[in-house]
Amino acid sequence: MNNQSSTNEEYASCPHCNASQCIEPVTAVHPDSEELDSLFNGTLNRFQCSACEQKFSVKVPVLFRDEENHALVYYIPAEDRKDWQEAENQMDKVLKQVFSNLPDDELPHCRLTLTYRGFIEKTSLLMNGFDDRVIEYLKYQLFKDEQRQLDPYRTEMLYNFSQQDENYLNFLLFDRETGSSASALDVPKELYDELAESILKDEDVKNELEEMFSGYFINVEKLFGLC
Repeated sequence: MNNQSSTNEEYASCPHCNASQCIEPVTAVHPDSEELDSLFNGTLNRFQCSACEQKFSVKVPVLFRDEENHALVYYIPAEDRKDWQEAENQMDKVLKQVFSNLPDDELPHCRLTLTYRGFIEKTSLLMNGFDDRVIEYLKYQLFKDEQRQLDPYRTEMLYNFSQQDENYLNFLLFDRETGSSASALDVPKELYDELAESILKDEDVKNELEEMFSGYFINVEKLFGLC
C-alpha cells in the first residue's frame, strides 16, 4: 500500500502581513504517515510566513485514504454547513473520476466532512472501527435527552479520539458561537455495541438508520436542520 501523502505547490497570502509566498499544502493523507499525526495534533497545512514569521493555516480539500480497509474520508472546507449538498456533488464527481473502473458495489466506504474538526472525527472513527451512523444516532439521543439539557443549536458534539476507554465513549462539547471546547461527557460503550448489533440483526433498524443518515455527509446536524 502506498503511504506517500500528496502535496501541491501553490501561492498564498499571509493573513497577518499579506505577503505572498509559495506553500505546499497536503491534499492526501494515509495511515501511518507523518501527515496523519499532523492532522490529529491540529498542525496539518499550517505554515510559517517567510516575511513576518507568523503562523497561519490554509484550508484546502484533503483526502484520507485507507486502502487496506477500502475506505476514505474527504474534507471539503465550507464556509456554511448548508453547503453540504454542493460538497456531496463535488465529492461524487471526484469519486467517479478516481474509481471510474469500479462497479458501484465495489466502491470504497466514503464519507464527507466540511470542517477540520469533523475531518479528524471521521478519520479517527474509521481507524478505530466505529460505524459513524451509530455514533451520530447516539449524539441524536443525547441531544433529545431532556435531563442532559444539551442544545444542538448552541453545542457541537464530537467524538474524542484521544480518550481511549474500552467501557466508555467520550464526546467533546464545543460552543458553536466561540468554537471553544465547553465540556465533555462519557457514554457507556455498551449502548453503541447494542445498537450496532441490532443493525446487523434487524433489517428494519438498518433501513431506519440508513434513511436518517444517507449519502456521504453523515451528521446529526442534518436531523436538526442545522445544515
